[in-house]
Amino acid sequence: SDPEDNSISVNNWYNYLVRNQSIIVDLMHGQYKSVLKCPKCENYSVTFDPFCMIALPVSTHKRRVIKFTYVPYNLLQGTTKSTVIVEKSATIDDVREAVAKKLSVSKYGSTFIMLSGKTFDRFLCRTRSSKIFKEYYSSSLFIQEINPEFFNGPENEGIEERKKREEEAAKKSEASSKQNDAEESKIGLYMYSRPFNKSTDKSEDNDDYNNGLSDDMLRVTLSVFIRQDFMYSSGYSKSRLTFDRLVYIKKSYTLRELHVAIFSYFKPLFEDYLEKNIKETTEGFSENGKSKASKLSDEELFAKLFPELKEEPQVKEDGEDLTSGSPRSKPETKFFPYELRFVNIHERSMGSSRRCPYCGEYKCDNCLVPFTSSKTVKDMLASVQGKPVKNDYYYYRHQYHDYNKTDFELEVVFNDKLGYRKMDVRLLDKHRPLEEEKAKPKTDEVSIYSCFEKFINWEVLDKDNLWFCPTCKESVQASKRMEILRCPPILILHLKRFKMKEDRFMSHMLTRRGGRLNTLIRFPLADLDLTPYVPKSEVPPLYDLYAVSNHYGSTGFGHYTAFAWNQERKGWYQFDDSRVSSEDAR
Repeated sequence: SDPEDNSISVNNWYNYLVRNQSIIVDLMHGQYKSVLKCPKCENYSVTFDPFCMIALPVSTHKRRVIKFTYVPYNLLQGTTKSTVIVEKSATIDDVREAVAKKLSVSKYGSTFIMLSGKTFDRFLCRTRSSKIFKEYYSSSLFIQEINPEFFNGPENEGIEERKKREEEAAKKSEASSKQNDAEESKIGLYMYSRPFNKSTDKSEDNDDYNNGLSDDMLRVTLSVFIRQDFMYSSGYSKSRLTFDRLVYIKKSYTLRELHVAIFSYFKPLFEDYLEKNIKETTEGFSENGKSKASKLSDEELFAKLFPELKEEPQVKEDGEDLTSGSPRSKPETKFFPYELRFVNIHERSMGSSRRCPYCGEYKCDNCLVPFTSSKTVKDMLASVQGKPVKNDYYYYRHQYHDYNKTDFELEVVFNDKLGYRKMDVRLLDKHRPLEEEKAKPKTDEVSIYSCFEKFINWEVLDKDNLWFCPTCKESVQASKRMEILRCPPILILHLKRFKMKEDRFMSHMLTRRGGRLNTLIRFPLADLDLTPYVPKSEVPPLYDLYAVSNHYGSTGFGHYTAFAWNQERKGWYQFDDSRVSSEDAR
């Protein structure tokens, strides 16, 4: 049928009045015109339906408020919680720029990650859309600063430089692949499968070229726990002490150097203890009375904090010491302030037949990192997959109980008895308040007319509301447009503030939740003119406001109040349960 034809609408309206004779219908009911359009064959479907109220979508500004936690590399500085406002079309790169401007930090001097609770969820590359903050509502944005020594040193090659070099390498590889295909086709060979080439995937599927750092740098998740020994047994339990950290280490590090590098990150926790310990055991102090702790290297400070930890000798596969011929003994860790462990990537169930790639034992509950110079981090990476790898946290979707993964991770377990005596664990979650502007940002306001504009515009139905096209004989995501044909004498408007949204929990579980739009709607108290939205009305659709019903709360709970105009007293009144009070029209 023709969308512009009114004959059917007139017949439908009078038929409806015949079947529904009521003063409510006469005063408060009107008529819609709904048009559905198939995106494939462009077939139209027109229907005419009565209404008792108009449900208006709430028009919002195209801005996004993003909450984040900035984590400096130096633990003494403390974390900072703040917000930035960007356009809804913004990318993570735009968010980086906004954060850098607000906190006066380097734009690319940090890694952007999502945390679910305290555990790592996913890494955010700079080309990804900021819409991800809406999709992963249960996760929080943490911005963790890269070690300034690496970011400001020769290890930083620059994101653009690395991008340029890798794109050139990808072009050469593609040209070589085409040449090989041509040669194979000449002799009748066909390649049925090719290895995955990351450079040909979507532009947002990358790790920001390792944040511009060299290939020797490896981004590693560092989980932090506190150990609690059982009173009457040799066992212990552990619980998370703080949120996961993302740190950079060098693949060329020996495991001994890895110990020192991790200690360097946590060194601020032990500063008071080290100052006191060195002051009691050494002679000669600086003029201000402080000890020589600040003059010692990290390796020297590490040796004072871990005096029992000695270099492990090279051993044979049966555990025999190559230097002395005696069996190797594991270090006693009960006197250590903390333990550094590898995270076992394999399943740890009773029936598991897979050995830990680091220690070779079954059911390994995260083995200790050996204190040795005979092995490097690169050797450990080779143990994980049989070849050198770098962690690509874009593709890895983290679950702490999912051991079918091949990422290199570390775990730090602090000793609850010795640790609290030697360190200040409060620094791990130290918060530094940011001096925000005292004046709160102005609340977003839109006009009621913008809501009507959004109401009459074309919209595409979502996948849960498909329309069966009689021409195409299939369900499609049709385009829909609403039009107001007849307005009643008394018009009721309903603002659609509640909306069901898809929510991804820990990157793999899709749920639905109710969201509320708190945008302030401005509307006139008199002469609301709907002429542009009711083009075929015989009487000018002008309305005066006489009552408002308010809801406070969310989808799960709330409270209703009302405002109403008293014609006799010429004033507005608020109705809140049994309480009635006069109100200013403003």
